[in-house]
Amino acid sequence: MPDGGGRRSAIMRRVAQTVRQKAPSRPWKILLFVAALDAAVCGAWAVLRPGDLFALLRLPPGDDGLLLWRLVGVLYLMHAVILPAAAFAPGWGGLALAPLLGRFLLSGLWLWLLGRPDRAPDVGALVVLLAHDAVWLPCLGAFLWAVRPKASE
Repeated sequence: MPDGGGRRSAIMRRVAQTVRQKAPSRPWKILLFVAALDAAVCGAWAVLRPGDLFALLRLPPGDDGLLLWRLVGVLYLMHAVILPAAAFAPGWGGLALAPLLGRFLLSGLWLWLLGRPDRAPDVGALVVLLAHDAVWLPCLGAFLWAVRPKASE
């Protein structure tokens, strides 16, 4: 029966490489810290005052909509926890993928609401919400590209 020593040593080498990776540079740390603050403020707003979004968009709030927006707020708050870990823990930069996907999905939601013909939400507010979430897409994508494992590692 093979002992799996070769596979185990390869895994241990990869873990050692991850531990040896340097933390992201100072500009990336600042950028991710600002993104975490933004996520914390948005999350707190969504959890504590979910009806404000519907008032902003001039849409009638439903019980399901309020509950869903609170859930989105909890996800924003999770981003506020994940982003500092991605910024300050060496080898954990890949955690920024979760906020990137979250912002991507929210941007898609705002675009979907812009294209709905049956209800007319406030277009100006939707454009602001879309820009707010879309601005983080290239920032988080560039961060993930900067901290990706190199081919030589």
